[in-house]
Amino acid sequence: MKRIITVILALVSCFIAQAQTNNDIELQRLDSLASIQTNIDSTIKYASLELDLAIQTEQLAARAKAQLALAQCYSLKNNLEKAGELAKYSLDVFNLLNDSARQASCYKLLGLVSALRGASGNADGLYNRSLELYKAMGDKASEAGIYRYMGLLCLNYKVYDRAYEYFSRSLDIDQQADFEPGIMRDMYCLGYGQLIQCIDERGSLTQLNRAKADLLKSIVNDNSGTHMLNVSCALVDAYLQQAKMTTGRAARAALDSCLIYISHARRISKATGITRYTSRIDLRKARHTLATGDFVTSNQMLHKLMSEMEDDYENNISVIDELNAAFVEYYETTGNYKQACDYLKKINEANLRKNSDGYLVNSTQTKIQTEYDEEMRQREQSELEKELTFAAENARFRMMLAIVLSVLAALIVSFIVIYRNNRRRKKNNLLLNEQNLKLEKQQAEIIKQNELLSQKNEEIEKQRNEIEGQRNYLSSQNKLVSNTNRQITDSILYAKKIQEAAVPSQDMMNGFFGECLVFWRPLNIVSGDFYWAVQVGNYKFLAVADCTGHGVPGAFMSMLGITLLNDIVMHENVAKLTAARVLDNLRQKLKEALRQTGRVGEAADGIDLAFCIFNTKSTQMQYAGAFRPLIIVRNNEIIEYKADKMPCGVYINETPHFTNNIIDLQSGDALYMYSDGISDQFSGGPDMRKFTIRRLKEMLVEVSTKPFSQQKLLIAKTIDDWRKPPSKIGKMSAQVDDILLIGLKIK
Repeated sequence: MKRIITVILALVSCFIAQAQTNNDIELQRLDSLASIQTNIDSTIKYASLELDLAIQTEQLAARAKAQLALAQCYSLKNNLEKAGELAKYSLDVFNLLNDSARQASCYKLLGLVSALRGASGNADGLYNRSLELYKAMGDKASEAGIYRYMGLLCLNYKVYDRAYEYFSRSLDIDQQADFEPGIMRDMYCLGYGQLIQCIDERGSLTQLNRAKADLLKSIVNDNSGTHMLNVSCALVDAYLQQAKMTTGRAARAALDSCLIYISHARRISKATGITRYTSRIDLRKARHTLATGDFVTSNQMLHKLMSEMEDDYENNISVIDELNAAFVEYYETTGNYKQACDYLKKINEANLRKNSDGYLVNSTQTKIQTEYDEEMRQREQSELEKELTFAAENARFRMMLAIVLSVLAALIVSFIVIYRNNRRRKKNNLLLNEQNLKLEKQQAEIIKQNELLSQKNEEIEKQRNEIEGQRNYLSSQNKLVSNTNRQITDSILYAKKIQEAAVPSQDMMNGFFGECLVFWRPLNIVSGDFYWAVQVGNYKFLAVADCTGHGVPGAFMSMLGITLLNDIVMHENVAKLTAARVLDNLRQKLKEALRQTGRVGEAADGIDLAFCIFNTKSTQMQYAGAFRPLIIVRNNEIIEYKADKMPCGVYINETPHFTNNIIDLQSGDALYMYSDGISDQFSGGPDMRKFTIRRLKEMLVEVSTKPFSQQKLLIAKTIDDWRKPPSKIGKMSAQVDDILLIGLKIK
């Protein structure tokens, strides 16, 4: 029994430790998620979840960390009161925990909140406390950041020399550490200080340009956070001042630059959720509108802003000072000097309040207030210590109560388990005897099954032998088919050589017509498309033909066509031959060779072709066509000569003679004749669209000005790209017919 209790206590301790570990892991996860967010609203979401879990698990350190993160977010959302409350609570906890780094962060944030709410004296004291802690820790980057804050505080009181001294210290520290983000912020502070001094003292355009140059140097690629919002707002102020100090095109360019940085600031504010700068951006938009001369709109914008700011005066003190200055500028511009004086008085009153807050005047009132604040802080810290002590005692009590209850529950469960195990053991013995009897019966049944399996195996062996014999027979048949296919393919390949020998080579074509294009792509090794050319005396003959069918049948027809064309040209008086007469003779000879009479049911094989005759002593040519047209590209325009709508062969609607066309050629003309293989080619993908005559003509116009060697490559690429699927997923569409295209250039 002692062992059981010991084991139970160990299990309970492990369970409690595991629960605590899981909570710690979840807190770390939420803290990481809150720290990596680029949008303030998302950071608030995860920090709030972290705070709820820390309160639930009574982990004060985690609670203070979450509240510090929320305080930083609320300061960027311009909820300064809530930011201050959360930061003060976190500071008290970190003081007890002696966490110097987070103490310094709290003092820095409280100083910023005080500065934004116009309490610059308190802000200076808080910044100094933070600075002391950072120096003690050796955190140079954070030390430089405090110097920047203190310098900006000096600018608020126009103490420019002290401000530049702080900014120079910060820059020296960041340059020694080669800390690029810090250097960018230092350049902003120096540029902003020069800008404020230039505006305040009505400095020269050269001083303004120096300030603007430093501000532009501080621009970084990272558009998140407050730095680029500060830089954008400062650049808007700089360009507005430049517009005042210049005229004409320079002033208009400065105002255009204002709009760019106003839009940039709005985008950053929207993307990051930082709303503290919304009123500042709106104010600069109103000042830009005033600078462009739109007095009515700028007046409406300024009064709307003042109404919004006065509703939340404490959180908008610094913006209200800028807004009063904008009203002075507006009323001076519109000539209402009385109203300008009224707002100037408000600015002077605000400056008097600043000087009386203890930053420049070391008054007794401030000292008393500081002592009072310290007393209140110590009192709150004492109360917090009591709260921590009570929370620790409460946690210990809960843990002991949980342990006792867990032990009792474990004992009860152990007794129940032992009792059930005894009953289960007896029941299992009875079941075991029954199962032994069943096993004996099953063994007898297995013996019978083994005998049946032996018989089945003998039958399977016979079937396997039969299948082996059939497989060997199929293998021999496959070898026979493969050999037959190879012999047929070899025969067709040899027939291809014969067909290629029957048509003119590229060199022969170049010899007849100069440089020319021969694009010939058979569908099945040999082709039903062929071209034929010959020169007799001063006459050059050229045919581009598409026979019925493709592959071997088409090749037979092509050889017949080549033979008949040679016979017609070689046995006729070429001087009296016309292109139409050649087609008439070819049609008659094909009918005789194929024994075509026009009866129903007989073969209707024939040849579609374009036929041309060139006279080397003139610039004229003859053309006749049987379903195949002639295309001339002249000055990037298409000239098409239609073919007769009948083939060379038997045809139900044939006319007695083909049409003979006399064509005057010009230098630079590009002539093209082709079969229907290109226009009928289907595209890749599910649409299965044809290439069409229209696309073929567009392609010929596009390539006609290039050398024929490039034309051949471009045409091949265009056809292959057409066959590919649009999304490059799937197979290329198959070639559907023989392809032939011949091109000539007239020189």
